[in-house]
Amino acid sequence: MRALPCVIASTAGIVASAAVTYEYVPGHFTLPVDAPPMQHGHGLAKDVDGIVYLTYVVDGEPSPTDQCLVVFTPDPVTGLYGEGVLVGDAALSQGTPHGLRIDYSGSEASLYHANNNQVIRKTTLSGEMIWTGGLMPPNNESDFWPYMPTDAVVAPPGSSNLYVSDGYGSSYVHLMDAGTGEWTGLTFGGNGDDSAAHGNLNTPHGINWDPRVELLLISDRSNGRLEYFNLDGSFNSTAVDAGSFLRSRATSTSTRAAGGRWCLTLTGRPLSWTAATR
Repeated sequence: MRALPCVIASTAGIVASAAVTYEYVPGHFTLPVDAPPMQHGHGLAKDVDGIVYLTYVVDGEPSPTDQCLVVFTPDPVTGLYGEGVLVGDAALSQGTPHGLRIDYSGSEASLYHANNNQVIRKTTLSGEMIWTGGLMPPNNESDFWPYMPTDAVVAPPGSSNLYVSDGYGSSYVHLMDAGTGEWTGLTFGGNGDDSAAHGNLNTPHGINWDPRVELLLISDRSNGRLEYFNLDGSFNSTAVDAGSFLRSRATSTSTRAAGGRWCLTLTGRPLSWTAATR
């Protein structure tokens, strides 16, 4: 399979909302010349020193020596990043690397790598392996199959709680020990009898800790909402529910105006964005 050209860019004029504009800068980040070709770039993290970490899925079957963790260090004068450096254990490229999370809970910062191939890995910032969680799935419980984790977070920061979201598998969230990668016995979410019911999840693609309210914040993607959960896995509240609006509208139309502006209308309520034009 021929690898497609890969462009890594920081984001001219892509309007996200009325108050925020991002500048698109092609080539701001570039892969090392000796890097294996990229198929998907899912994992992205930035540390307190401004260093950016990227993990990606290698296009085609990765070799036993292929690396997929790239470190981008900003120029101290210009602040630009340019070409990154490949680092880390080649095992990180096996399977389907997905979520990447930086954590400062220990004496040194570390990275948690969620891999769709039934595994979570913890490494140093240079990609040296600390542990590999043989989760596959936790305790090999058949109720947890399929198991394809997409994200992980230590919550609250400084604790031993590592929450792993099975976004592409059975839509559960599993609590692991951040020090060992072992399952603690706590699992919550899942589709249940009604995947849209609060407390159930349908593709929990991302998970984070919200320090403002000290709750877990889970991106419940297929339900189109952000849900708050307590640390014991019980449902707390809904942060954002775009899904209830979208699910209640059966029809949609899209039109294109002059200047490349697109407008999506759902039964009379317009949502608009600016699209790039040639």
